[in-house]
Amino acid sequence: MFRLIIHGGGGGSWTWERLMPKLDAPSIAVDLPGRGRNPAPLAGVTPGIWTNCVLGLIERHDLRDVVLVGYSLGGMTALRVAARAPERLKRLVFIAAPIPEPGRSVADLAFEAHGHRPMEEIDAGLSIDVLRHILAPDLDEATLQWVARHNVPDARRPYMAPVDLTAAHGPVPRTYIRTALDHAMPPAFQDRSIVQVRADEVIPIESGHGVMLSRPQWLADTLNAYI
Repeated sequence: MFRLIIHGGGGGSWTWERLMPKLDAPSIAVDLPGRGRNPAPLAGVTPGIWTNCVLGLIERHDLRDVVLVGYSLGGMTALRVAARAPERLKRLVFIAAPIPEPGRSVADLAFEAHGHRPMEEIDAGLSIDVLRHILAPDLDEATLQWVARHNVPDARRPYMAPVDLTAAHGPVPRTYIRTALDHAMPPAFQDRSIVQVRADEVIPIESGHGVMLSRPQWLADTLNAYI
């Protein structure tokens, strides 16, 4: 069994720094193209490029029985990977992931939840004031400052692409971790996402959007249960 963990918007493998030492199976925190170990011009980054990045890791290392974890925006990439390589996966785990209805995008959900599509924030990276709001209520100021230093601008096209729900009708079991105090992805929108992915398991946690930072041991214990 192997874990691949996909970060959210503006994030990178650094997102999982507190989590990785607590995992009890071989795991890779992915840097999607456009950040960290995987630089790329953001204007050319598409959902397909992100999907191919993860598939390439799976195929290059001949990984099987993969628990594929998609956090926030990373849930959309996890779905696309599962649609193309279900035979390689043991389970999909979505963490506070926005999964819109057919034909809609994450940008559409953001507009509905917050009254605007976050294109300027995507282009520039999230300011500390925005991070304070979306990562409230359970991160301390030092952690927020750390996130702000690492957060990067992101590609627009993955936010604007319609969802691919093929994997929601496929054979791979699907878990959704529901963050009940979330300001970035309000619980009512998570409930809609749970319906869209047809989750067979929902695990609630009283945390905000940054559960891997505020509750890393809890999240590690939850992921470690998939053996």
